[in-house]
Amino acid sequence: MSDQSVISVENLGKVYRIWESPAARLKAALHQGVARIFPKASATHRALQARARQFYRDFFALQDISFSIDRGESVGIIGRNGSGKSTLLQIIAGTLQASEGTVKVKGRVAALLELGSGFNPEFTGRENIFLTGSILGLSREEVERKFDGIAAFADIGAFIDQPIKTYSSGMTVRVAFAVQTAVEPDILIVDEALSVGDEAFQRKCFARIDALKKRGTTLLFVSHSAAQVIELCDRAILLADGRIAGSGLPKEIVNIYHQQIYGRNSTSKAETAFQIAPVGAKANELTWTVTAKRPPVGEDVSFLGAEQKNTSAHIYPEAGASISGPKILNLKGDYVDHLKRGQEYYYTYDVRFSAPLTGVRFGATIKTPTGVEIAGMASHPPNHRMSPPSVGQRCRVRFRFRCALLPGTYFLNAGALAVDGAGEEYFAHRIVDACMFRVLYEPNLPVNALVDVLESVEVGEVQNERGNV
Repeated sequence: MSDQSVISVENLGKVYRIWESPAARLKAALHQGVARIFPKASATHRALQARARQFYRDFFALQDISFSIDRGESVGIIGRNGSGKSTLLQIIAGTLQASEGTVKVKGRVAALLELGSGFNPEFTGRENIFLTGSILGLSREEVERKFDGIAAFADIGAFIDQPIKTYSSGMTVRVAFAVQTAVEPDILIVDEALSVGDEAFQRKCFARIDALKKRGTTLLFVSHSAAQVIELCDRAILLADGRIAGSGLPKEIVNIYHQQIYGRNSTSKAETAFQIAPVGAKANELTWTVTAKRPPVGEDVSFLGAEQKNTSAHIYPEAGASISGPKILNLKGDYVDHLKRGQEYYYTYDVRFSAPLTGVRFGATIKTPTGVEIAGMASHPPNHRMSPPSVGQRCRVRFRFRCALLPGTYFLNAGALAVDGAGEEYFAHRIVDACMFRVLYEPNLPVNALVDVLESVEVGEVQNERGNV
């Protein structure tokens, strides 16, 4: 294990015995017990042991797993269900014993494995926070100092003093994530736990994970979301049937993973046929048929949903300006937070200046719950700024945009930028995740991912020289 490595796994294996029946356990134990009477080298001993093995079969959940992870590295583990991902993380976290091989871990480990694992369901959220803190090596005084921050991050109100068994899955993961990350671990292990949280909480969790990564925390992350692995991780490991099937850059490993899921075995004969018979090689003409096109936008049915607290918002300190009132309006001026694809809206916020600033311009950024920036807007080009505002001056910024996003949840930032004496741009004020909105679901959309760029799709049928398709 090198000085930089915080996790070292060598020749790791985990074997489970699969029994024919409950009675088979007793029969195998009897044969093995009798075998011990005879010398190990004797034929009788070997025969009884062989007879005992007939009552079970070995299932290798993990075989010959070896890798190391350096300090501060982010590694994603991907693979089909049953490939051994969760088993591997449990062994690294120390909650499961390996059958063979070694695992060496340096530093404090915080693990979010099975939902609520480590919590006593009869204890309240408060009691479980203190219990988990002590398991992670914190004194009661340290947990008391951190408790208000943990409770604020979990944001479950009075339920913090109710038994865990009364919690929803979302409330359980809120408390678990809040306490595990509050200890600022050297290694953070996350196994699909964030998939049960709402979008605002997921956004807050990914922001916390990003902050921990910047402080040097090592991240070991399991997710079925390939996009999250690409966004969060420096490296990815692909597991298949309990073995490492690939290791490398996340995009490369995700491509192999997708081939496992969506591809099918192809013969060299079929590949050769595709290469030597291109479409249209003997065609007189192509008959094009439109098979899909962008659905009509229809009327604007955007609306303001039930009041929801945007718990992921983060407000920067003021440095000469103050942003307030970020919101989305339809073209009629109504406040909305559920948007319709294809319709136009205004994103607006107010700015008040408390100090003389130069080179002012305003910005907005649209992000996914994992923090990926997918669009940005600026009020002025870099070489053409707002006239210097006076102290106490107020202004309102309004970005008009067409919603080209597909159904899902998104977040908007708000920023007022200025230029200092050295010509460097800085935030006079900024609100991260200032506004949360959803794009309404539409059935039968012939598009996917995040952005609607489709105009139409046509399929050309090839006609041969005899006029047959």
